[in-house]
Amino acid sequence: MSHQSRNPTSIDLLLKISEDAILVFSPTTKKVVNFNHKILELFTGEAIDHLLLDRLFFSNPASRDVITARSGSIMRLRNFKIGKEFRHLEIRLKNIEDGNLGNLTIAIIKDLTQQFKWQKTQEALIKISESVATSKDLSELLVQFHQIISQMMPASNFYVALYHPEQNQISFPYYVDEYDSPPPPQPLGKGLTDYVIRRKNPLLVTPEIFEALIKSGEVESIGAPSIDWLGVPLLTRQLIIGAMAVQSYQHDIRYTQEDLQFLTFIAPHLANAILIKQAETDQRKQHDLIKSIFENSPYAIVLTDLEGNFLDCNNALISLLNVQTKEEIIGKNALEFIILEDQERAIRFFEKIIPSNQPIEDEFTARTPDGQKLILKITASPINDDNQRPQYIVGIFNDVTRQRISETALKISEERYKLASEGANDGIWDWDLIANRIFYSPRWKKLLGYAPDELSESPDEWFGRIHEDDLPGVKSNLEAHLSGLIPHFETEHRIRHRDGEYRWVLARGMAVKSEFGNPHRIAGSLTDITRQKANEDQLIHQALYDRLTGLPNRILFTERLDQAIKRSKRHEEPAFAILLLDLDRFKIVNDSLGHRVGDQMIVEIARRLDDCLRAEDTIARLGGDEFAILLNDLRDPYEIIQIINRIQREINRPILIEGNKVFTTCSIGVAIANPDTDSTEAMMRDADTAMYEAKAQGGNAYMIFDKVMHAKAVTLLDMETNLRQALSNHELVVYYQPIFDAFTQRVVYVEALLRWNHPKHGIILPNQFIDLAEDTGLILPIGEWVLRESCTQIKKWHAAGMKNLKVSVNFSARQFQQTDLPSMVRDALLQTQLDPASLVIEITESRNFSQFEKFETMLWELRGLGVKISIDDFGTGYSSLSTIQRLPVNTLKIGQNFISQIGIQKENDLIVQSMIEMAHRLGLSVIAEGVETEEQLAVLRKFHCDMIQGFHFSKPVKANEIEAFLKPFDSQG
Repeated sequence: MSHQSRNPTSIDLLLKISEDAILVFSPTTKKVVNFNHKILELFTGEAIDHLLLDRLFFSNPASRDVITARSGSIMRLRNFKIGKEFRHLEIRLKNIEDGNLGNLTIAIIKDLTQQFKWQKTQEALIKISESVATSKDLSELLVQFHQIISQMMPASNFYVALYHPEQNQISFPYYVDEYDSPPPPQPLGKGLTDYVIRRKNPLLVTPEIFEALIKSGEVESIGAPSIDWLGVPLLTRQLIIGAMAVQSYQHDIRYTQEDLQFLTFIAPHLANAILIKQAETDQRKQHDLIKSIFENSPYAIVLTDLEGNFLDCNNALISLLNVQTKEEIIGKNALEFIILEDQERAIRFFEKIIPSNQPIEDEFTARTPDGQKLILKITASPINDDNQRPQYIVGIFNDVTRQRISETALKISEERYKLASEGANDGIWDWDLIANRIFYSPRWKKLLGYAPDELSESPDEWFGRIHEDDLPGVKSNLEAHLSGLIPHFETEHRIRHRDGEYRWVLARGMAVKSEFGNPHRIAGSLTDITRQKANEDQLIHQALYDRLTGLPNRILFTERLDQAIKRSKRHEEPAFAILLLDLDRFKIVNDSLGHRVGDQMIVEIARRLDDCLRAEDTIARLGGDEFAILLNDLRDPYEIIQIINRIQREINRPILIEGNKVFTTCSIGVAIANPDTDSTEAMMRDADTAMYEAKAQGGNAYMIFDKVMHAKAVTLLDMETNLRQALSNHELVVYYQPIFDAFTQRVVYVEALLRWNHPKHGIILPNQFIDLAEDTGLILPIGEWVLRESCTQIKKWHAAGMKNLKVSVNFSARQFQQTDLPSMVRDALLQTQLDPASLVIEITESRNFSQFEKFETMLWELRGLGVKISIDDFGTGYSSLSTIQRLPVNTLKIGQNFISQIGIQKENDLIVQSMIEMAHRLGLSVIAEGVETEEQLAVLRKFHCDMIQGFHFSKPVKANEIEAFLKPFDSQG
């Protein structure tokens, strides 16, 4: 219907002058009578007809009731779809009479979409601030962030990635996705998340943009393909800590620039919150560590009667009070040791002990008999008799005098935690630009030392307190945002606190604009960053330098190497080289003397290496006992040899640490720059290859990289690739070697032995690939497969009538590094329905005893499943029979190196006989391994060895070939 219909003059005037959309219609006929151009702008692409009227006013009973109500009714429609967008509308209705058209309704329609979004953004900002304060840890915080974001935009697929620059690695503490599982921690790669972290810029990726990024080589396709992907960096003071992202797999959910702006606006809040929660976690760990130290320390313990008279004490109290015997303490009252100033408080403390019926503690200053003052933390609790009546008091005296510095640090840490908890809710401000009034939240005022009812709404309460040197920059940044030159208002500045001192704060904000593009409101947050400013230089130093030695770390070394490569491109001749240095047998120092001595040794080695170098060279610690050296401005290649000789002389000199004289050597890999050198990765790889070649020569040597080494590395890599495929290609085979009773020659065990049936090279023995499997971690899936295959086979033999047969399966040291190893064994037994007593787990002492406590715990867990434990190659490692006595061991295996010398060396025979006799005294059975002759068998029988294994009876064979040994013997019992 034309909008030129005849209408009252007042309606025509209203249609011409109104800034709002006007729609005139007949509520009776449901026909549009007239409308202004604002209607066309609001309902772009839609027909202004009876269908629109029906959607607006007549599609539901509530709307119809409003139409028929008296004039002045107001309707509010949320999420009203216009085209592809959803709008929030407010409609004011007025009913009039027209002589020609009868009853008419005038609808004045306002688009409140932006106001609604601003309101939701405000609510989200407040919720975000509240969540930082209320969440107990990082996981709960991220859940709350996800819920807040989901209320503002489609975010069913949402994740947060954290970047760890020291490892150049990203992890995913929060990951919700309808297709992909949470990825494990991984090096920074070429995914979209990695791209955002590297660029430090927000990114909205449509399928077209993604295709362009793939073609340019900037990113790679990872995970399930999405329709839209939206990611923003998590930045705090330009320090990247990670990224957050949302993604859509549906064509009807597309992201917009508004979504990008919203996530970009809240990202700094999330980044700051994550740092706070990480700080809280670190502080809790520190608190727990200190608490653990106290709990495991040798406290002084005293037993008193109910009046506090000493009845008994331990030696720690004697030492603490610096007396010679208990008699100097027994019979005295505890108050006699407390100084006069603390005695009244001590009396009140003792009066609380019995009524409390639980431990109470306090701190007092005590004086020892020789006049020394001690600060004691006393924890006391009553001990009841059989009738539950208090009989004694037990007190624990902890000398905290020397721990004052540690306790002060703990208090500071607790204060930081309290400040972080209270300050997590940033100060919120909301500036009405039209009225020139600013709402300051109570937290905003508290940041400056003011109460919630202090300070007016004047902008001068803020800008009048800004440091005069910072004020021009703040105003310039604000004006640039309000004029649209920058997307957000963000500035760091100093502001005067109530106490007159200046605090560093970070102010962030975003403006809200009218439909004409004019800003009428801006709101944001204020964060106290005084402490962060003070620690900024320290953070940068920690990111680039090794904490133990103070040397540059891998990141800084790689950067300097990259600069050297770029400089070399400007010269005709290569002018630099790198050395990778690894200490030989450093692990022995750590295992035998402890990590503290190992750390002191690393510091001394770092100092000696630094003394060997020139001013223009760089030395870095890459981690552990590995160092890297960049030799710059080389005039003659012989200079490299001279420096290496100096290094080896210095390293070979003994090091005196805590009374221990420690010796070590080093293996050095050298890579010299050549005209083709173009990447740090390639050069580091070449030096690493040369270093491992030097180690293979026995250590205390250096090797200069050449192409032959590269070829060997490629060959090793090829073997690793083939080994990774061997399991899935069914190339691995389990052979079995029988273990016989030394006297009845009945088969009692079979040992499962792994073989690799390579398609090209045939049968490959374990000594050719097990070390590779250990280094790469492939030993874990391979070891699990061997266990399940062996359990399945022994179960088949049981079903065939050989019910007493047991199988022995070798477990490597790497497998004992799995925390879930007992669960894996339990699952294998349940899956195969094998009696646990039929499984023997065979371990090699020399490879496992270096971490004895952890190893012992895991062995007891395995023994709890009902399996048997056997120690292989006994006598070749670190243990003694007294050590073995602590372990849940059933059997000891004497290695072939001892058995082969039987009858040749008398001393060897005595050693074997002693091992068998001592094992028997401990209740352990003994297997002799590698028996090849009748003479060896006779001697072992003479020594009462229990079981025999070796080529004298059988080599390892396939399962079907070993049955000839099993049936004749096992059928007997």
